[in-house]
Amino acid sequence: MFIENLTLKNFRNHAARFFSFSENTVVILGGNGSGKTNLLEAVHYLSFGKSFRAPNDDCLDATAADGFYIKGETLTGSIRNRTEASFRRGGGKTLRYDGKAVSGRQLIGRNRSVIFYTDDMNLVQGASVYRRRYLDHLLGQTDPRYLDNLVRYNRSVKQKNSVLRDLKIKKKAQTPEPKPIFCPA
Repeated sequence: MFIENLTLKNFRNHAARFFSFSENTVVILGGNGSGKTNLLEAVHYLSFGKSFRAPNDDCLDATAADGFYIKGETLTGSIRNRTEASFRRGGGKTLRYDGKAVSGRQLIGRNRSVIFYTDDMNLVQGASVYRRRYLDHLLGQTDPRYLDNLVRYNRSVKQKNSVLRDLKIKKKAQTPEPKPIFCPA
């Protein structure tokens, strides 16, 4: 699969841009702040339905814009696909694959991408949780069953932690306050 072209409207610092790519190696050059990483972030957004940098979609639109739009057209062999993502403040996110509405989870694996970002040095130097998360992203794109199991597992862990937290709070509420002990001097 390769990306034939990419359209960005009000995405980060790109007000209205169209990029066309060839099947050969693509080199992205530009000065600091010119939008090189933002271009890669748009590709990632079309692969996962979310940013690898921003905590939420409100952070991704250009200054003073009410939302953003990204469209990517890919070619795999002789099969062309179109992925679109749009976000409107107050209206939320819309993801489409070949004209059909999809969820972020349904988008995973259709446009496979791997981002290696400066923060990813944690893969080598950081705790094992970073390596597991990276592998989960890779395997989730290639095996839908793995992704389903991972989602169920994470949901179960979250529920378990919530129950344990509630039990701890309940136990704490039932435990009487200890009375202070005064020792005569």
